[in-house]
Amino acid sequence: MDEKRSGVQEAAKFAVQAGCGSEENRATLIESLKSGEDELIREELAELPNLNAFLETISQITGRDEYSLEVVKSYWLGGGLPETEEPMETRLLAEHYAKTISPEFAQELIERLPEKVYLTHLTMVALIASADLSGDARLAGINHCMISGGRVKEVDVDNRTAAVERDVLIYKEGGGFEVIKKETSVAIDPDLTPTIRVNDEVAMHQGVIADVLNPKDVDRLAMWTRKVAETLT
Repeated sequence: MDEKRSGVQEAAKFAVQAGCGSEENRATLIESLKSGEDELIREELAELPNLNAFLETISQITGRDEYSLEVVKSYWLGGGLPETEEPMETRLLAEHYAKTISPEFAQELIERLPEKVYLTHLTMVALIASADLSGDARLAGINHCMISGGRVKEVDVDNRTAAVERDVLIYKEGGGFEVIKKETSVAIDPDLTPTIRVNDEVAMHQGVIADVLNPKDVDRLAMWTRKVAETLT
C-alpha cells in the first residue's frame, strides 16, 4: 500500500471490484481515484454498508477518523493499532450494522456470531458475507472475496491476467481452517494497478489485483490472514 495515498483512497482501492457496490458506483470511484477527489470518494463509499460498519467500529474504539489511513489499513490488512490487536465485542460492531443495514440484522449478528471478533475484512467475509453458504461453496466464497496476499509468478499483458502464488484458506481435517499457498490466475485492472511485474508482492480482492504491497504490509497481511483464519469454524 502506498503511504502517500489518503485513507479514503486506500478504502476505495479495494472497494471498486465487482460485488462492492453498483457498476455506476464503481465507475465513479475509479474516476475519483484518478482525480484524487477524496470528498466524492467518501460519498460513494457511504453506499457500502459492510465497509462502513467495520470502519465506524474501529473508529469508535481507537478515536481515529473512520477513513484515516490507520483505520482503513486495520480493516483491510488486520491489526496495526493497539486497540485492534485483540478481538472486540460483537455487540459494538452490531450497533453500527443497525445503522448501515437494520436493527434486525444487527440482532441477528449478536445471536449468530461469536461474542468477540477481530475487526477485519476476512472476519466480514467469512462470518457475515458467507453466512448463508456451506461446504465448498462457503470456502470458494471466502477465497474469492477475502483480501489475499501473493507473489506474481507470470504476467500476460495482452490478456490482462497474472499467475499469482497467493494465500488461500482450506478446511482442516477435524474442523476449522488453515492457510496454504496456491497458484491462481487473477485479473489485472489497469485502473487499479497499471504496472504489474514478476515477483511483485500484491493483494487481491474478488479475483483482481488491487494493490502492490510494500514488504511491511506483505508480512502484516499474511500474519493476520492466518490469525483470523485460526478463529473461524
